[in-house]
Amino acid sequence: MTLFVSKEGYFKKITPLSLRMGGEQKYKENDGLRRSFEATNCSELLVFTDKQQCYKVRAADSNKVA
Repeated sequence: MTLFVSKEGYFKKITPLSLRMGGEQKYKENDGLRRSFEATNCSELLVFTDKQQCYKVRAADSNKVA
């Protein structure tokens, strides 16, 4: 899968099939792509907040994070 992080800090993951079919990614106004990278559902992500907290999240669980 491909993981996308926007300039505003939003995160989304997209499967290769959806990426081939969808093409362009949409963002909110005044936002855009900061970084994209390849990963698997088993990958673990470290998410840092502006309140000096860090969360460890598996990519497979990212849809469940509120």
